[in-house]
Amino acid sequence: HYELIPQTTLAAAEASLRDEIGPYIALLLSRADAQVERQARRIETLKARAELQQGRLTRPDETGKASVSSSVRRRRLAGEDKLRARMVRQRKEALRYGLERLELEVLQKERELRRRLDG
Repeated sequence: HYELIPQTTLAAAEASLRDEIGPYIALLLSRADAQVERQARRIETLKARAELQQGRLTRPDETGKASVSSSVRRRRLAGEDKLRARMVRQRKEALRYGLERLELEVLQKERELRRRLDG
């Protein structure tokens, strides 16, 4: 059993419903856009991190040849000198890692700036 409703009542109900839920829809759309942007940035970060890790994976192959001569030098070092050399190597690796992270951060900031200027 259906009742007929006048067109004006139906139009008023539609307008009321649109006015009531319109702001919520706009809010949900803006949240969805923000989430999509966050995910896009995350994808870019993960891609850049993967490139960085790939570079690290290829680096040991390049330095593997030099490790033979360095291992002979390490045998000559005694006690305190070994410790000092190890600390210097660790510091060097830490600095190299820090530099790579900063370079990655710079690339990411450049991408974000380009995206903001283009968008």
